[in-house]
Amino acid sequence: ARFCVVAFVASFSGVPNRPSAMATVFPADQAIVVGGGLAGMSAANTVLEHNGRVVVLDKSSFCGGNSTKATSGINGAATKTQKLKGIDDSIE
Repeated sequence: ARFCVVAFVASFSGVPNRPSAMATVFPADQAIVVGGGLAGMSAANTVLEHNGRVVVLDKSSFCGGNSTKATSGINGAATKTQKLKGIDDSIE
């Protein structure tokens, strides 16, 4: 089983200067993310984008989780396939 624990809710929830119970125990500008899959790496990236410090832990010797097993790619907007099929899309 994979676990993804994200402990940055207090300072990265969009509510500035509003501490929570977690912030009194764990510094609000730091996070431990358990699970180096796509969700875990996204969470870690969010912490870094907000000038926080983060540690990512994974049970495997490599990161990626189930995303490394995906054979059809990762969904996105304005992809090459959409353009080839004439589908108008944007990142907005």
